[in-house]
Amino acid sequence: MWPESEETKVEDTLSSAGETVEKTFNDAGAAVDQTIDEAGDALNNAGSELDDIMTDAGNTVEDTCEEAKEGMDATDTNC
Repeated sequence: MWPESEETKVEDTLSSAGETVEKTFNDAGAAVDQTIDEAGDALNNAGSELDDIMTDAGNTVEDTCEEAKEGMDATDTNC
């Protein structure tokens, strides 16, 4: 067995190592959480932008259809 002072040093070293490992895991977990949050935000923004693009495309198709019907003197110009 080690002398008490050496045993205390070993316990202190192990305790310090444990605290370091715990802090590292906590920091890594926080980084993962932040990355997931940022990815979620990016996906939400992309979805909103895609929705706007599709709405604009639909409106353009509808406008083009109505203009074509008007050009043919159609009685119903709604599309």
